[in-house]
Amino acid sequence: MRCVIVVLAALLVPSVASAQAATGVFGEYVYAHPDFEDVHVSTGDTLNGWLGGVDVPVGNRFGLTARADGSYGDAFHQGVVSQPSGDQFRSALYTVTAGPRVSLISNPRSTVFVDGLFGVVHGRASTMGVDFTGVIDDTTFVGGGGGGLDIHLSRLIDVRVDAQYRRTNLFDQTLNLVHVGAGVVFRLTRR
Repeated sequence: MRCVIVVLAALLVPSVASAQAATGVFGEYVYAHPDFEDVHVSTGDTLNGWLGGVDVPVGNRFGLTARADGSYGDAFHQGVVSQPSGDQFRSALYTVTAGPRVSLISNPRSTVFVDGLFGVVHGRASTMGVDFTGVIDDTTFVGGGGGGLDIHLSRLIDVRVDAQYRRTNLFDQTLNLVHVGAGVVFRLTRR
C-alpha cells in the first residue's frame, strides 16, 4: 500500500506544479474475467472489485497513468493450487500498474485513450470454511494494455468507461485477465 501512495504522490507533484492540462484522479467499479491457460486451477467465471488511480498529462496528447485495483470473486474449484481442506477457496487479485497513456481523439465532449500498463499482481486463495489457515499467495510481474473513453460532464468531472487486458504467470500458471470498468474522474485543474 505504501508503494501505491508513493507512486501516486510522485506522479501528482510535478503535474500540480506545472500549469498543464487536467490531471485526473479516478475510481471505478471493475468486472473481470480471469482465464488460467492450464487446467490445474479455475477461478470461476467472474471477479468484481474496485480500481483507483491517477492520470498525469506530460504533453498535449501524452501522459502517464498509475492504477491500483482489487478484484474478488467466485470460488476456486478443486485443483492443485493448494492442499484442499474443502472443496472451494475464495479468490482475490490485487494489481499495481503504471505506464504511458495516449489520447487518440479529444474534443470538448469526450476523450478516447489507449494505455500500456506494467507492474505487479498479487493473487490469494483462502478456504471458505471454518479453517482460515488455508491461504496461498503469489506475487509476480504483470503487463498489458487497453483503452477507454472519458465523457466530459463538466470542467472538473468525467465519466470513464475502459477495458484492459493483462497477462501474467500466477501460481506457476499463465493467467489472462480481461476486465472492464466504469467510474468517475475528478479533474484537479480546470480544462
